[in-house]
Amino acid sequence: PEGLAVASDRGITVAIDAVITPELRDEGLVRDLVRYVQTLRKDVDYDLDQRIAVGLFGLSDEARGAVERFRDYLTAETLATDVLLEDDGQDWDGRTEEKLAGDRVELAVRAA
Repeated sequence: PEGLAVASDRGITVAIDAVITPELRDEGLVRDLVRYVQTLRKDVDYDLDQRIAVGLFGLSDEARGAVERFRDYLTAETLATDVLLEDDGQDWDGRTEEKLAGDRVELAVRAA
């Protein structure tokens, strides 16, 4: 069947469903964002328990939908009290640009 990866060795056969559903794709995008934010937190030298605001600018519609769908996960993993999808004009402690699903996005953090 399509999307099924099968391997056999020494009489054992393993099959894995390799289809990427929209939910899995969205979760992967948000996990990438979490990793980028955690790296930026480290670069800014925040304490491990520092609450922050996160800015995510220039997201595609697909990435925006993923953030909305997995917002609770994103905020819990990054200790974010707020996630802004539009720049509010306030100062940020750190900014970086990363590639997300082929698009360039800007990430920003500041102490909450």
